[in-house]
Amino acid sequence: MSLSICLINYNTYIDTIQCIDSLLKQTIDDYSIIIIDNNSTNNSIIELKTYLDLNRIDYSCYLHSGNKFTVSKESESTPGKISLILNAQNNGFSAGNNVAINFSNQIIRNEHILLLNNDTVVETDFLFIIQQEYLYLQQKTGTKIALGATEYSFSTKKFSHTGFHYLNLLSGLSLTKPLFPSYKYICGACLMIDRKAPLMDESYFLYYDDVEYSKILEKNDYQLLSTTKTRYFHKVSSSTSEFTASNKIRFQSMWKFFRKHYFGLAILVLIVRIIQNLIRLRFNTIKLLLQTYNS
Repeated sequence: MSLSICLINYNTYIDTIQCIDSLLKQTIDDYSIIIIDNNSTNNSIIELKTYLDLNRIDYSCYLHSGNKFTVSKESESTPGKISLILNAQNNGFSAGNNVAINFSNQIIRNEHILLLNNDTVVETDFLFIIQQEYLYLQQKTGTKIALGATEYSFSTKKFSHTGFHYLNLLSGLSLTKPLFPSYKYICGACLMIDRKAPLMDESYFLYYDDVEYSKILEKNDYQLLSTTKTRYFHKVSSSTSEFTASNKIRFQSMWKFFRKHYFGLAILVLIVRIIQNLIRLRFNTIKLLLQTYNS
């Protein structure tokens, strides 16, 4: 099985480098790494190129603008183990993943694609096991599948969740355990698909992108599955460190998702969240909830 692993970098080159380090130590070799730099505002590109050059890692570099990929550095092999794609614009996480998927399908043409958060680290047999599980479960179900994996905390090394999250439909909160009523979806930190899978919804800049993508996959007859046979370690990225701005994007994505899929529950979610924040005396959060709901 040929596999493209897609990493999105935005101002977090240290995380990206640590992730690449773990991927380059895998027990298999039939895979490519696609790094999408989402127009970072720090020195991420310089640091990533320096890391690749100092470690003598063969890579190619492309500029992406207007759906076109322009080579700025060719790799020694075709395709190279690593492709660094410099996005001219940051159109969000979903759009960045779509760039990676399109690059994989147009340039590398691997059979399968793994969307992996750049703030993750994996064990040396991770790719071998998840590929074997994908093929086994696809054959067992006889359907198209999308596959997640078990998540552990990078800092504590303790179990986090099975690869699924549960969106509670009364509060809009994403939980690691089901609370009725809820929608079960694959956590976007690690999600494996085939090359014919649909693209993500680019109207979600950040947050709820994996919930929406799970809906899209199901609509296209993909069965959502996860495996406990392998795991990844997740740091939880700090690329959205500004609390108010981060919450604003989160709430905007939440209302977009509910209005699209659970329109009748949106007002109930608003009421529940207002009560929750009243109890905690978070008046600025209530104001933000109302502003984004009415926007």
